[in-house]
Amino acid sequence: MRSFIKSVKVLALLAALGLVAAACGDGGDDADSGDDADSGEPDEISFVQPLPPSAIYYPSIVAETLGFFEEENLEAELLTAGDLTEAALLDQGDADVAFTGFAEVMQGIVQGIDYEVVYDGNHLAVEGIVTLADSNIEELADLEGQTVGLASDSDLAFLNVALGFAGLGEDDVETVVAGTSGPTLANAFESDQIQAFAGAASDSAAMTGAGIELRFITPDELAENPGGSAIVLRDVIDERADVLERFFRAWSKAQYVGVVAPDVVEAVGREVAPEEWENPDVGLASMEGAIERNTPSSDLHGEVRPDVWESAVQQLVDAGEIEEATPTEEFLNDQFIEAANDWDRDEVEAQAREWLEENGG
Repeated sequence: MRSFIKSVKVLALLAALGLVAAACGDGGDDADSGDDADSGEPDEISFVQPLPPSAIYYPSIVAETLGFFEEENLEAELLTAGDLTEAALLDQGDADVAFTGFAEVMQGIVQGIDYEVVYDGNHLAVEGIVTLADSNIEELADLEGQTVGLASDSDLAFLNVALGFAGLGEDDVETVVAGTSGPTLANAFESDQIQAFAGAASDSAAMTGAGIELRFITPDELAENPGGSAIVLRDVIDERADVLERFFRAWSKAQYVGVVAPDVVEAVGREVAPEEWENPDVGLASMEGAIERNTPSSDLHGEVRPDVWESAVQQLVDAGEIEEATPTEEFLNDQFIEAANDWDRDEVEAQAREWLEENGG
């Protein structure tokens, strides 16, 4: 676990300096030699997610802590994008895999980044819109003329899609980037600087932890939009298919631990990210929300669903975020899903229980 955490800090810094490629090698033959789970030396794979090690993005920390990456003969390195988008870090060649939201996926495709969606980590939307529980704002239509705080600029696309369901557009509200600090957001609400907020579920949990009660006004139509989608450059898919296959198998096992053994996820989360548990109620609520989002809608972890993506893409078109719908067959790739689910469920659950027993559970 120590090397995994160290790589987050060191590689995120290098990414900010534009030096990750040099630190990780040039991606040539040395990096790809021995792409076999039984070949001896572990294969390196780097991935980027929106958060540093966190129970909110628990598959990465569970896969590392319980040894699922090691079982697949992988040395996984977690990057955080910092001021860059996850897609931009991928496009620079600094990461093999990037997990990001559906709006960013489509914006990157429009920009010409040559990647495919190969795994959907969340089958429920990660983003949401909230207001104070005692606010007069009870539905999206009530946002007209109000100020909506954003976790970051990237959340504007989601807000615009949501507003469209109420017959509103970007010009009907004021927006301001308010950040993700729970106390800061709570103060922004209480001082009436913002009347609503659009961001991730973790941001709402942070506000709850700061002592304010919230009302969710996210349209039901957005509930099943894909989230935590894994994108990979096409040339990386071609060159590193075996490594990617093993990575997503490890990820799926970790997702499943949340479904059958949430107490194990909690124990790992408390160990890896203790700061998230300073308020136990907030930590638990954040983790439970993460498990719900990571529970697949079918028996297949990571399943990419063309019908869901078609709906999500059309929402972006209707909101004016992209000009035309890209056919899903041009960017969805399910070649890794079968292998990602090829493992014994009972064995994984037993392994999780054994880890908990050995670590004071």
